[in-house]
Order: sequence, then structure tokens, then C-alpha cells
Amino acid sequence: MCWLWPQFSHWSLSDWLEKTNIAKFTEAVFATKKFPTWRISDHEMYEELSKTPPKTYRDACLAIYSLYAWKNKPGALFWGDKNNFYTAHTELLGTLFPQGRFIHLVRDPRDVICSYRDMAVLESSSIYKPILSTDAQTVADEWVKNNENVTKVLKINKSISSYLLRYEDLVTDPEKNARNLCAWLGLDFSPEMLSFHELNQKNQLEPIETMDWKKKTLQKISTEQCERFRKELNSDEIAFIEERASALMKQFRYLPV
Repeated sequence: MCWLWPQFSHWSLSDWLEKTNIAKFTEAVFATKKFPTWRISDHEMYEELSKTPPKTYRDACLAIYSLYAWKNKPGALFWGDKNNFYTAHTELLGTLFPQGRFIHLVRDPRDVICSYRDMAVLESSSIYKPILSTDAQTVADEWVKNNENVTKVLKINKSISSYLLRYEDLVTDPEKNARNLCAWLGLDFSPEMLSFHELNQKNQLEPIETMDWKKKTLQKISTEQCERFRKELNSDEIAFIEERASALMKQFRYLPV
């Protein structure tokens, strides 16, 4: 949604009505990182966009996400997308989807670096394997920047509907937090939401191309990833992160006020 905005956001209805432009847009979407893992063919996308030509870039995005949702769960009424990249584009997304709901998911930065270090030593042949820093200063700075970006936009733009959820709270009491989140979204809670790992095992919901570092989507929710930093980081690293990210860590209840 965000990567192609500069290239296609200026298109008018007449542009979207051109079949050659639909083909150009389809080609550009398939050239973006990870899109081939969506299991949508270029023919399917072209046909969908040609059948009901979008009027705007927003409409084109909606059509693609709706196509994906229907392919994976026929009759789906809602779709969502989780991407750390969006922390730098909250304002744009709020403009594109004024009726959208934004879930701001945060995690203790001291544990974030532990996960990043897992990724660094992970053996994988996938071209999509993330290249992440293992340096405490870099990770702390990135965590602060990302969360400052989001909180600043949400503070200024009151029209954006948002929900703050801590990773630690979600895994500690998944049913309670899932029910609360569903109530906010206006959705009915279903116990299946907590057994996603079983559905993933059965239907391979997570693309094979990214499974090397997402194996926990095959496992039941647990708190084993919480407070890893107490055993895996040294005192200097912990002190640096807590000093650098102090304000936000207090705001998100990772440090006492």
C-alpha cells in the first residue's frame, strides 16, 4: 500500500479505466517484496481490477486485499494487515482508510533485541529473511523511532481510531485481550482465534517462504518469549536500552513511572 503510493496515487478514474494501466499496476504489485507469497496470480488480480475498475489508488488496494481475504476465507467481511513498516506511514494509512482500525502492538525493547539476535543466527535460504541489527543501541533507537512515529500521529490526528496492545499482555491472558480487542473492532470473539496454530498446521496459513522464522505460529500461545533479556542481555545493554527508551517504556508500563 505504501511502497506504490508515490507511483500510482495521482492516477485519475480515466487512468484506472485503461487496461494497459491495470496491467502496469498489477506488474508493479507483483514486483514488491513478499507479494508472491500471497498466493494470488497476476491473472486473478488483473481480472479483479478489470472487472470493477478502481476509481482511486485506495480502491485498488481494497480490491487486492479483498481478493486475498476471499481466497483464504470465502465470505470474509474484514481484512487486516500486520507490518512493522507501517509505523513510518501511520498518517498515510489513516488518510487512505479513514474508517480503518489501527492496532498499535508494542513489545518490550529489551526482548526485541533478543529476538533480533535469534534471527541473526537463524539458518535460512529464504530470500525474505529479515536483516536485523543485533546492536543494543541500534535496536533501541529503532524501537523509539517507530513508536514515537506512531504515538505522535495518533496524538495529533484524533480521527484515527487506534487500540494499544502490549505483546506481553496478549500472551499472558490471550482470551481476555482477544475478547477486548474484538469488542473494540465490533467483531464476535471465537475460540478458534486462540487455536490459530492448529489451523496453521492444517492449512499452512503461513507461507513456506517465511516459516523458518515464524515457527511459533505452529505452537500454542505462551509467555516463554517474555523477559528473556534478564538472562540474555548484560547489565550494560539493559541499562542503555532503559535509558534511551525510558520515556516510552514508562508510557507502555515496561518501567515504573
